[in-house]
Amino acid sequence: MNKETQPARMSGKRQFLWNLLFIVIAVLSVWVVTTQAKGFSPRRFAAFLENADPWYLGAAILMMLGYIAVGVLAILCLLRGFGYRPGFFNGLSYVAADLYFSAITPSATGGQPAEGYLMVKDGIPGVICTVTLLTNLLLYTLSIVIIALLGLLVWPNAFLQFGPFARILIAVGAVIQLLLALLYAMLLWKKQLLHRICSWALRVLTKLHLLRNPERKRERLEAIMGNYDQATQMLKGKWSFLLKGLLLNVVHRTCQILV
Repeated sequence: MNKETQPARMSGKRQFLWNLLFIVIAVLSVWVVTTQAKGFSPRRFAAFLENADPWYLGAAILMMLGYIAVGVLAILCLLRGFGYRPGFFNGLSYVAADLYFSAITPSATGGQPAEGYLMVKDGIPGVICTVTLLTNLLLYTLSIVIIALLGLLVWPNAFLQFGPFARILIAVGAVIQLLLALLYAMLLWKKQLLHRICSWALRVLTKLHLLRNPERKRERLEAIMGNYDQATQMLKGKWSFLLKGLLLNVVHRTCQILV
């Protein structure tokens, strides 16, 4: 894998068509939400804006823009750690796709696949996209834990004011976050775990007769896992850019909370 690799650029006409399609989908989505939501009307929204504190509203808008911008910097930081240097507006398209499809799909399941799809369209190998998104997910989860710990240190009463049952639920949530972070780390650095999960999925699909040419799929899986291992090996020793990515994720998550 060559260092400082530039992603392939889409032609101007093709880029224009993609942007136009995105605008059309966005407009239709807003129209559907605003017309179907019983608690929303243009008059109520105008009244909300009229009664809102302009300073707080301005600060919320600023934090929203910061949330998007820092999210772009975080994903670009990780991609550059692998030797790929897409431009800021390429990164903006990745983050915009993540936010949009996370908002319209159940349990926010469509964000990262859409983000990875655009990376591949920009010429970034699929394996690099997978490792980048998984690394970002790990750092994103760790940032939640870090912010929670800082919050407890700065204002412990925010936790103590809850009742016993609520404290138990919060503690369970914290444990789940830590377990998820551990799982993401194992998927990154324990290739055997990911290989077993993929092999199990292939076996299940084969038994259900939903998979054609299973042997060819297994051969392809072995080739992909070899490239995946090569990509994860590139992370070793690069603590500086991982730390930078973590700090950016902490700021990214903080901006979202401050909105």
